[in-house]
Amino acid sequence: MVRGGKEERQSCLFGWIAVVLGEGDSFHLVPGGAALSVVRAALRQKP
Repeated sequence: MVRGGKEERQSCLFGWIAVVLGEGDSFHLVPGGAALSVVRAALRQKP
């Protein structure tokens, strides 16, 4: 959708917005998931 040359401008804009929003979500979710896994691992090691 982003790279299609024959599509209308609105469709191309929609594609770019979807890509940007998807990257923004992953930017916030990936570090949170990593931190959560570290905390879980630390809790498992306690006696």
